[in-house]
Amino acid sequence: MLLAGCPRAPLDETASPVDSADSGLPAVQTYAVFAWPSRAMNPMDPGYATASLRPPAVGIRAQVVAQGPSPTLVQGGLSLRYAPRDSGAIAGATDFWEQAPALLGNAAPAQGVGLAGLGLQGEMSASGDGFAADAIPVVPTQGIGHEGPFPLLDLTLVDGDAQPLASGVVVAPSSWDLGCSLCHGSDYAADILVQHDARHDTTHVDEAPVRCGRCHAQPELGWAGDGQAPMLATALHRAHAERLGELEGQISVPCLACHPGPDTPFYRGNHTERDTTCTDCHGQIEDLTAEGRTPWQDLPRCGDCHQTPGMDYEQPGTAYRDSVGHGGLSCAACHHSPHALYSSELDADNTQNIELQGYAGVISTCRVCHDPNPGGLFPHVVEP
Repeated sequence: MLLAGCPRAPLDETASPVDSADSGLPAVQTYAVFAWPSRAMNPMDPGYATASLRPPAVGIRAQVVAQGPSPTLVQGGLSLRYAPRDSGAIAGATDFWEQAPALLGNAAPAQGVGLAGLGLQGEMSASGDGFAADAIPVVPTQGIGHEGPFPLLDLTLVDGDAQPLASGVVVAPSSWDLGCSLCHGSDYAADILVQHDARHDTTHVDEAPVRCGRCHAQPELGWAGDGQAPMLATALHRAHAERLGELEGQISVPCLACHPGPDTPFYRGNHTERDTTCTDCHGQIEDLTAEGRTPWQDLPRCGDCHQTPGMDYEQPGTAYRDSVGHGGLSCAACHHSPHALYSSELDADNTQNIELQGYAGVISTCRVCHDPNPGGLFPHVVEP
């Protein structure tokens, strides 16, 4: 796996003392709901009549802790529902469903339904030690004519009789600020098809609308591609590696021209306070195109920079998104999505940790799960 070196000497974090029992927190509830987006930003196309890079598709993950002297993860018997906090996060602000039959054929979802059969409100599925919902069709609008890439989804834990037991919240980031027009012009989808046909002897201009995932695999969407073309992430990085110089003077960080665009805060977590850049963790764009590298699998690891003795980080051979820590909680349950780590520069990202513990930092208040307070130092380790 190709990784860049750490931007500075290994960080020295020490375990913090647990919070005081008289910290002023609300009384401990029966359950604590932890939730996070599977990606800190989910790009989508502003229109689908010509081409589709990515449909509206937001994934969320959650875990539920039964609070008490010995907190445990809830693994069955209860359900977790989601619904938009702001009704302005509407599915009708895109032509995706109008073009879906041409793009997806028989797999086209019904109006307002995402690729996995979920709508803007629904029920998460049990997944491992938690809950998951994929391809929620969140569109970056909040209210008529107002773009908002960070709507909130309210979560409700219910029992078998649909009685509410606890609540939570998660940001559902989505943006169509792709930045393609910086190089391809205002009608960039059409220009991309022309360029693709010229370079690769395809006939996409005559086949519009064209779904990129038809040929280029997109594993995050479950699209396998045609088995011959490179994965979409690889193809895009290869195509643009020699062209980033054209953006000089237009955008300060070239990566953010596409991830997801120049006007949406994609990279906004606490790493920004340390002046850590995209390339410090991911390497140069050429590294992302190297033979043998698998997108979405070969990723930076927290333990490459964070090396405090006695602390655990990702499990060997396991990405951050699938790793667990203290008490079996997912790393993201306490730290959030990698590019929006607590505390984020964005208020919407911090809504959950503020509601759980009263402040915006990483989840570190023991009484969120424990009652009574266990005392001592917080163990940043994987416990049996």
